[in-house]
Amino acid sequence: MNTQTRLSHILGALAATALLIALPTTAAHGSDLVEVTFSGVVTDVDAGSPFGTAGVSLSDPVSGSILYDTATPVDPMGGAEPIGFGPIYFPGIADGFTISVGPFVFSGSDYFIGVSDGGFDVINFSFGGFSGAVLPSDGGVTLDTSNPGNVIFFDGTGSALSGTDLPTSIDPGAFDDISGELLAVGGATVLFSITDVSVAIVPEPASATIVAAALALLAAKPARRRWTC
Repeated sequence: MNTQTRLSHILGALAATALLIALPTTAAHGSDLVEVTFSGVVTDVDAGSPFGTAGVSLSDPVSGSILYDTATPVDPMGGAEPIGFGPIYFPGIADGFTISVGPFVFSGSDYFIGVSDGGFDVINFSFGGFSGAVLPSDGGVTLDTSNPGNVIFFDGTGSALSGTDLPTSIDPGAFDDISGELLAVGGATVLFSITDVSVAIVPEPASATIVAAALALLAAKPARRRWTC
């Protein structure tokens, strides 16, 4: 290896190391971006509603996901989680809350998370339900303003949560019931039970880009030149 090639290797390694050192980590700013994904089945549907006439029926699959940053501040207006009266949080992530049932897919950024830790524990992931919310629509169906839709984790023993902060991890087995509903304008309702939940911390987009750039620098080192006599 000649001096120029060796120098190129060293500079590439130093650049990659600098990128990794500069990489922002969730620990550095005290927050994590958490994604909750879920799936389940329809347990009740109004036959004459837009859901029913579109073919949604009992036992049809339901799926969705919710994103939130654990550093999201408590609602400064002092709003309370409607079931257990704990604090609420507004993550405000674009399309951070998505639910799919039958041909309908509802997603939006106007959603809140209520967390209660007391006589019973609740995590309430809820679309809208507050002034000024832009409620999700799909296929001509708009979710109702009174209770657009939610996914609720409920524990009657009060032992599932250890506080009212947004959790970094959730143990689905610690809750007695995980279920939800969608309520469309006009009173059309779909109820569903959640049968599978996964919770994961996801990398920030900027972090993933920096990691990819660092790895590319390391992988792009010049090939060794073979010299023949």
